[in-house]
Amino acid sequence: MPSSNQTKSGKIIEEWKEKGFKMSTRDLPNDKNKNRKYRVKFFHIEDSLQYDVVEDARKIEVPVIFIARELDTTCLPKYVKEIYDNANEPKKFILTPGIGHDYC
Repeated sequence: MPSSNQTKSGKIIEEWKEKGFKMSTRDLPNDKNKNRKYRVKFFHIEDSLQYDVVEDARKIEVPVIFIARELDTTCLPKYVKEIYDNANEPKKFILTPGIGHDYC
């Protein structure tokens, strides 16, 4: 799946690289009103930028299901659909309505 890294501007990536990490927030699965903050190290983006997931989808030779969340702003449904469109059959695309990237 394309990560949010692939949609980040160059400025955000440079700031992330300079600091060595970025702070991220995630809601908790058992209480949508509580959040947890954590560091995402820069090597996460370095690693993910090595891959072309659209091209890699063409190499999949087994049945695959792509699940996108309608309200996801981290991994946009249109990117999941683009990967799906480039994957071999058999494949299935599921769009989960009313759900974002996090638990709630």
